[in-house]
Amino acid sequence: MVFIITLIEIMPLLTKLMMPKGEYDARLAEITASGINQSEVSAAQQRLLQKHYNEGAGAADKEVMDHLFGLTAHARRRESERLVEEWEQEDGRSFRKLWASARKLLLIHKA
Repeated sequence: MVFIITLIEIMPLLTKLMMPKGEYDARLAEITASGINQSEVSAAQQRLLQKHYNEGAGAADKEVMDHLFGLTAHARRRESERLVEEWEQEDGRSFRKLWASARKLLLIHKA
């Protein structure tokens, strides 16, 4: 009895799987493929725009940094001269100590 009830429940599914594909199935597959293609194109465009933005932002940041370093070059030179003058007045002048002070005070990239 359970077998017959199960067979009755499964029969529409088996019939659909065994029948040849119709116009509806072909149209549905076409719409799905079209949607996937549009999504891929949209994603590719977004990646190109993001890449362009990153390149532009990087170039703008470099321009600002170069300008900032140009504006502060004279002040950094004055500060380094003051540092050397203080170093020359100390007892037990050590180049290592001078270099450590210069790195701490003037250099941006700490190596």
